[in-house]
Amino acid sequence: MFLSICDSPEILSVIRIVKIIINIIMVIAPIILIISLMFSFASAVKSNDDGALVKEFRNSIPKIIATLLIFFVPTIINVILSITLNVPYKQCFSSATPEGINNAYATLAKNELANARNSLKDSDYQRAKRAINKIKDASTKNELNNELNEIKSYIDLINEINALEKNFNSKKYLELRNKIDNIQDETIKDKLKKYFEDHIKLKIYAKVTPSGTLKSFNIRSLKCPVYYGSKKQNRYTFTFDSNVGEQLFLIFNDLCDFVDQNPYISYLQDDGFAVGKEGYHGLGLAFDLNDHWTYTDPNTNKTYGPYAGQGPNTWSRYTKFICEVCDGKEDCDQNVNYQIFKIYFEQSGWCWGGNWYSEWFDPMHFEYRNGACSVKEPTPIQCN
Repeated sequence: MFLSICDSPEILSVIRIVKIIINIIMVIAPIILIISLMFSFASAVKSNDDGALVKEFRNSIPKIIATLLIFFVPTIINVILSITLNVPYKQCFSSATPEGINNAYATLAKNELANARNSLKDSDYQRAKRAINKIKDASTKNELNNELNEIKSYIDLINEINALEKNFNSKKYLELRNKIDNIQDETIKDKLKKYFEDHIKLKIYAKVTPSGTLKSFNIRSLKCPVYYGSKKQNRYTFTFDSNVGEQLFLIFNDLCDFVDQNPYISYLQDDGFAVGKEGYHGLGLAFDLNDHWTYTDPNTNKTYGPYAGQGPNTWSRYTKFICEVCDGKEDCDQNVNYQIFKIYFEQSGWCWGGNWYSEWFDPMHFEYRNGACSVKEPTPIQCN
């Protein structure tokens, strides 16, 4: 315990002040004694009284002894403590120097940094910061501040994860995951990965399949509902190819914002996530979206269902919708699947069945081919 006290920079600072006071006394006391004796003996000599000189000599003995005691106080204390307590009392006195105090603050700061790195808590970070600020040596201070800034970046990541948990954003999700993946300290990386996974409810559950490539993605944390079929039953799990499933989850989070901001659609509706179908659906690389979606023109009161089904009949309904609602232009706000493809899926390598020629026209169909949409050119829309 005594050794830990001697390692405390605050205790050493107090001892240094005590040392300074003792040193001052050790210098002043002999000077005062000498001056006092000079005046006393001078007075005795002037009195021409032999008895006065002897008397003054006797009176000076206690003064000399007291001065010697003051001069040897540190040595006397050290001997007493060494005998009675068996502790290296000299360590405190020898360490109570500017250099020793600075080293003690550096040791304290390193310990606080270790605590902050281990806990990644702001309170421990603040304690480490205060300890570093008391270090006088600029080189040591800069070195420890660099480590402190590194720890601060990890704490900032935790704060960003907490903010993402409250308000999910796919771009921020990818940004934070990339930051964590680039951390060099493997221990910190593993700790932040676990924290990230525990707090961001993007849960991926492995699904046993013959190919071993399919996984189920839990989407309960989506900000908007996704309905299955015309009965509007909530869809909670998508089974998809593991290479694109997470990407799809993030796109759907952005689609929630699209739904919030678009007056022409109030929910997302799918019919094609079930694995077991033929083609890309069965591979977990395709889904159908909004096939039951309808639009009622407020001016004519006509209702359109442009995405239901596939082939020539759907092409005819879609063409009628584009010509009568969108003035012949596909890029209109009411054409929600077209907007969804252009804004969210095209740049991620997905293909849209609305770009296929009329015999295969399938505007509810979205399919991942990593951008290689090798289909015939779409049939041009012609309005009368």
